[in-house]
Amino acid sequence: MLSPTNYYKVGGSLKYTHPTYVKREGDRLLIDALRNRDFCYVLNSRQMGKSSLRVRAMKQLEKEGLKCASIDVTKIGSYVTQDAWYEGFASELLRGFRLREKVKLNDWWQEHSAANPVQRLGELIEDVLLVEFSQTLVIFVDEIDSMIKLEFKDDFFAFIRACYNQRVDNQDYERLTFCLLGVATVSDLIQDRERTPFNIGKSIELTGFSFDEAKDVLIPGLKNRVENPEKVLAEVLKWTGGQPFLTQKLCQIIVQNNDGCSPDVAELVRTYIINNWESHDNPEHLRTIRDRLLVNEKRSSRLLGLYQQVLIPLPSPLERGRLEEIPLPSPLERGRLEEEIPLPSSLESGKLEEKKPPLSKGGLGGIKANDTPEQMELRLTGLVVKHQGQLQVMNYIYREVFNLQWVEQELAKLRPYSEAFAAWQKSGYQDQSRLLRGEALTDALVWAKDKSLSVLDYRFLTASQELEKQEIEQEKLEMQIKLDAESKVNQILDRAKRKAEKQLQISFGVLALSLMIAAITGVRFWQVNLKEAETEAVGKSITAKLLSDSGNDFEALRQALRAVKQLPHPNAIFRPKAESKIKITNLLWQVVDVISEKLYRQLKPLEAHESSVYSVVFSPDSQMIATASGDNTVKLWNRQGQLLQTLTGHKSWVNGVAFSPDSQMIATASGDNTVKLWNRQGQLLQTLTGHKSWVNGVAFSPDSQMIATASGDNTVKLWNQQGKELQTLKGHEESVNGVAFSPDGQMIATASGDNTVKLWNQQGKELQTLKGHEKSVNGVAFSPDGQMIATASGDNTVKLWNQQGKELQTLKGHEESVNGVALSPDGQMIATASGDNTVKLWNQQGKELQTLKGHEESVNGVA
Repeated sequence: MLSPTNYYKVGGSLKYTHPTYVKREGDRLLIDALRNRDFCYVLNSRQMGKSSLRVRAMKQLEKEGLKCASIDVTKIGSYVTQDAWYEGFASELLRGFRLREKVKLNDWWQEHSAANPVQRLGELIEDVLLVEFSQTLVIFVDEIDSMIKLEFKDDFFAFIRACYNQRVDNQDYERLTFCLLGVATVSDLIQDRERTPFNIGKSIELTGFSFDEAKDVLIPGLKNRVENPEKVLAEVLKWTGGQPFLTQKLCQIIVQNNDGCSPDVAELVRTYIINNWESHDNPEHLRTIRDRLLVNEKRSSRLLGLYQQVLIPLPSPLERGRLEEIPLPSPLERGRLEEEIPLPSSLESGKLEEKKPPLSKGGLGGIKANDTPEQMELRLTGLVVKHQGQLQVMNYIYREVFNLQWVEQELAKLRPYSEAFAAWQKSGYQDQSRLLRGEALTDALVWAKDKSLSVLDYRFLTASQELEKQEIEQEKLEMQIKLDAESKVNQILDRAKRKAEKQLQISFGVLALSLMIAAITGVRFWQVNLKEAETEAVGKSITAKLLSDSGNDFEALRQALRAVKQLPHPNAIFRPKAESKIKITNLLWQVVDVISEKLYRQLKPLEAHESSVYSVVFSPDSQMIATASGDNTVKLWNRQGQLLQTLTGHKSWVNGVAFSPDSQMIATASGDNTVKLWNRQGQLLQTLTGHKSWVNGVAFSPDSQMIATASGDNTVKLWNQQGKELQTLKGHEESVNGVAFSPDGQMIATASGDNTVKLWNQQGKELQTLKGHEKSVNGVAFSPDGQMIATASGDNTVKLWNQQGKELQTLKGHEESVNGVALSPDGQMIATASGDNTVKLWNQQGKELQTLKGHEESVNGVA
């Protein structure tokens, strides 16, 4: 029996027997659908009770004779190979159905290694699970949002869809169903546009608790602690909107901190949740919402702007400023509580808000819900919900914590023009003196070009552009008027000269003065024209970027070239700003980069492998390309993309491949713990055995006489061409992911999962340890002169070092793990391959030169 002070549970999944579990409409819908063998998905924001619902549904279905298994995919990990991930999923599947003792997965998985991982999972389900059990099988897959960035996740969800489609051909599959749970949208599951979308299954929506749903299980904890538990619970739900985590937390706060029988719920909310909310946010809840809003700088401006509209909805242009009154009932109206519950006392008294928002009777704001990607992303934060066609704040607690002032503060941190924007907004969008001009406007437009901003931001920038254009036109007009006036003065003086030749000296003086004034005016007019030309040149370059973004590449290039041509050259009376020249030149190169990327995509891909390609290298004579794959093979190609040879013999994936410096020998490193040596004709020469775990990388010494191999057993081994082991380099604390020889062959660099790179001599003595990366180091390369070392890491960066271990540069720009790094033959350019599907080119000073886009999944190597 739980005591009142620990009756409620805050955070984590509720046990099946926990007394405070609230049954919602979603419970009935999910259990009915799974009984009916429907595929289901519960996709919602965090801490809405998805995992607790899964626990209850499993217990109920198992009572009815169904077989259930639950797999939390976060236990498998996100930084694993495709084969290892599927094997981990299969292991959890057998564990869930209690078959681990009966089916020895390691042996079974190896026996079926001829099939790819997706096929093996399908065979396990069809040949083992559906044979072993005659009942309906329900597989719950929880935390699927942790899979969204897996490069092979489209295959997994396509497999689930295929299981559903198999019902037409194999009636055994009618006994198999899946339930997916996580913080995601349906469109996130299969993002490849060339595939059929995830278009099966039934969506189960989780909403906040209504009073009728919650009263029977939540009121018992309030009894004997408050006088009117029904009324207290109703006010709790008014504050929380029925959000499960907050409802349990607020009930617990009331029980533990109520001094009398009639608690002031509003005061308790203010004291223990809203005031200094970060210190009270334990277990973490509000910070989770904040972090999901702000995690992506490029998207956060747009999400904050959209949320700002929800708090203070903007009228449409057709309404001429009229704010439409839209009634938005509170969660209480979903129940049947007879007593009318007023708004929280703090809203009436003004303790937390002096006035309610202009929309909605419930005071939670609202805009029309249209299910755009931005709205769906905002809904997944949990901050807003869709209710009766409106997007509104989930509850009053969120509205008080994440209020308009907080939104403005966060937007101000993002905007480079926040002070001017705030003053313009405060003036009711009327004070034109607050709009941007000149360099400030140009800087703002460049900053905004790759971001998704709020409607007000775009309105501010557009108004600034229009004003600057008007001011330039006005300045030109005034200058023209002055020139016209000077012309008339000259005409008058000319007539005066003809009429009064006797006053020649005076006339000449006046004439000289007028000519001087005209010259000065002409110079000023010329300066205005040159300034206008500079502004128009900057404008053309920005237009070029917009054209490029819309796909009109060659018109974009034409505009960018015109911008360069139109920018005035410095002269005695006018010198354009250095920033203008830099911006115009940079934008020209950006347009060129986009066109280059598209041409890069059109290059013939090397397609023949049946799984991911983990490594690619050119032969030193540049005549051949070798690719290593998860399909256990290495393929050799010519420069035209024609397949020459397939090297078969490894029993597991091939992680790395290297050519000898004379291009006559090829070394391949594999997950079967071996390295194999081949000739160019594909003949196997040697197999190097000795490592106790998979081999991640391989390299030849410059004289081709020595081979270095990096392994998951934390060591590097040195061998001769005859397969004799010469040395074992020990010192790393985690898997060694890559190895490279210096150009003179005297030094060996090793990259490891322990976040370090070590330098060794050929005798196995450790010379230096390079520390600085925050995650696993995936690759290492020497510059051609041997003086610089480049390292690629899972912390999304590449670092450049000298041989003494001093860090020279950090290359930042990738959005995911950097998997490989290579230097050009002259050492002036660095190429990096990343899990963000791109390759980037850099100079030695760390400046990003170009981004090569075109791959649809992680890029694992570069040469």
